[in-house]
Amino acid sequence: MRNEALEAFETRLGSILDEIDALLEAAEGDKYTRHPARPPHGATPNPQYAGLFAVSAKFTAGIGSEYGSGYSLDLRASTLDPVSPEQQSAWEETMVTHLRKRLPEIFPDRHLEVVRDTLGWKLIGDLSL
Repeated sequence: MRNEALEAFETRLGSILDEIDALLEAAEGDKYTRHPARPPHGATPNPQYAGLFAVSAKFTAGIGSEYGSGYSLDLRASTLDPVSPEQQSAWEETMVTHLRKRLPEIFPDRHLEVVRDTLGWKLIGDLSL
């Protein structure tokens, strides 16, 4: 049985990640060849499974992290084309900028931050249910 408060939190967070996916698809979606096994953007109800980009957040207990528990953020391009580290960083910067803008709007009652952690980007702060 899932916790309703957790489901509500993750649904709201997911809405921001979907916005980021749409932003990246609009700006960059035609610059790389989409993986041949992946449908076009908008072809599935969940943007993580279609188009060039997949933006996700997964809860982590934070073992080995200087920040502890939080949501590990992942931004992948589903392409067989080479993607430079600079390009990946630029996409991640778009993700981080949008999250930092939208988090206070979507979660006005919580203090949430996006920080650079050991292995990537992470959402930390008031994750209480």
